[in-house]
Amino acid sequence: MRRRRVLTALSFAATGLAGCTSGPAKSGPKWGPPETEPGTPTRDDSTTRPTTSPGFGLQASFAYQTSTATDGFAITVTVRNTVDQSRRAILVVTWSAGDDSRTEERRVSLDPGESTSYEMTFPEVGDLSFSWRDA
Repeated sequence: MRRRRVLTALSFAATGLAGCTSGPAKSGPKWGPPETEPGTPTRDDSTTRPTTSPGFGLQASFAYQTSTATDGFAITVTVRNTVDQSRRAILVVTWSAGDDSRTEERRVSLDPGESTSYEMTFPEVGDLSFSWRDA
């Protein structure tokens, strides 16, 4: 009977000491997060070279004129280079009225501070949209 109590006490002692033999874990607020291997770096070509939109630095403004005799819709688009480097792009002007639409493109190449104007005529008054493409 005595032997049974001794064996029970020894098993409880062994169980109690089992978690203490390796020492405290080094994580938590005192030690910080556990160390892990850093991930393998990846190469993303989009971050290698900064990209800009085709019309970066080019500022477009327009004026329009209508003709009551012909219902024509004439616009003058003025493009100005606002950055300190030469810029090249293609100005895309899309006109639409009802089910009809038309697109005009002009190649733009400007030195710093330079500006130029383009004239376009459409059949009637309509909606205009402006965008840029790479030259």
